[in-house]
Amino acid sequence: MQAEHRVERVDTLPKTKEETLAAGKIWAPHFDCFLHINTQSSTQWDYFMHYSYSNSGIFYGGLTPEKIIAQDTGDFGVAAIAKAGGVQTRGILIDVPLYLRRKGLAPLDPLSKPSSTAIDLPFLKSAMAYFNIEPRVGDVLLVRTGYEDLIAADHVALARGEPALLASNRWAGVEANVEVMKWIWTTGIVAVGSDNPTFEEWPHPYPEMSLHPILLSGQGIMIGEMLRLNEVAAECEKQDRWTFFFSSTPIHVEHGVASPPNAAAIF
Repeated sequence: MQAEHRVERVDTLPKTKEETLAAGKIWAPHFDCFLHINTQSSTQWDYFMHYSYSNSGIFYGGLTPEKIIAQDTGDFGVAAIAKAGGVQTRGILIDVPLYLRRKGLAPLDPLSKPSSTAIDLPFLKSAMAYFNIEPRVGDVLLVRTGYEDLIAADHVALARGEPALLASNRWAGVEANVEVMKWIWTTGIVAVGSDNPTFEEWPHPYPEMSLHPILLSGQGIMIGEMLRLNEVAAECEKQDRWTFFFSSTPIHVEHGVASPPNAAAIF
């Protein structure tokens, strides 16, 4: 369920016989390395310290930017999830393109904003009913928009020297409104995710009504972004069920604000 990350390998040990002997060591080819990675560059969990309320600048638990910079965050970093054993629960998938196709409705344009099909609460409930999903406390809600297909197409376009398809920085997603926010909270959803870069439609005209500050800083609900859902969706369709065991173990980074999800759907 994870896309390719931009990872830089930095070797740290001598790599040649001359370097090894000069270091006073017995010659035997060997390597070690550090991995330098931006956790916001690809498939990721947005954690509670990623996005604040725009007017107040306050994060989850009352944390301020100053405390986060000073790494004075208590146990609110993403390492807390790793220490607890990660996220091990039921996943539910709403496959928007499949639902629209089976219903004979117009396909969703993953780059439309506003969404060519409104992914609002009535839509989510209708799709869940169609896929025989009864949401319950502890679920991870995953929404597939088809954005993953565009990422692959973008790689081809860039390799040909053509303009990037995703340069518009706008895409379809779950509608951000009070109705959706209340439903996520009262249903007991513990995390959400999508194949697009934000889960919600983007950009949002009203920052304080964006799902990011509400879910992350208000409700303590992680947001998964750019998840690879195509294979999961295909297996769901094959088995005719859109629920599965969801396993995710974020990396153990104290005071971390995001992490690769290291996620898997188990059927």
